[in-house]
Amino acid sequence: MEAVLTESKKKMGRPTDNPRPHSLTIRISDTDKKILEEYCAKTGVNRTEAISRGIGKLKSEDTSEVNLQIHTGGYTL
Repeated sequence: MEAVLTESKKKMGRPTDNPRPHSLTIRISDTDKKILEEYCAKTGVNRTEAISRGIGKLKSEDTSEVNLQIHTGGYTL
């Protein structure tokens, strides 16, 4: 998977509590595209929100793994 991150110029528009000034261009497989489209249709969210939720899950998985290591003294269960 290839990714390109660019900063977009500030535009005038509707004010938001969650600004998203960064643009990301990626290449994904047909399978990943189908999964993303099905998720968006099922939940009624756009691709940006779906990907943002996925990134949030990565963050929570990372945090859970760190917490598990702390609670188990660093041993893998």
